[in-house]
Amino acid sequence: MDSYFTHILGPKIVVATDKEVDELLKQLKTATDKLPLIRADDPALPDRAGVGDVVKVLRKSPVTGKEEPYYRLVVD
Repeated sequence: MDSYFTHILGPKIVVATDKEVDELLKQLKTATDKLPLIRADDPALPDRAGVGDVVKVLRKSPVTGKEEPYYRLVVD
């Protein structure tokens, strides 16, 4: 049985860089605490993701067929 992390349907999740977060917040004209949330104990999160980090979830769009980023703030 494949694990969630290697299964083809599981999205890739990475910790966003500070530069990516700054550009995102500037583009959306918002603050970090206004981003959608993900719990720190979510088993899909990478080990290095900590509370306060912003993670980038890369999912394939059913419309465009391209990999699109979705951002989440890690909370306790």
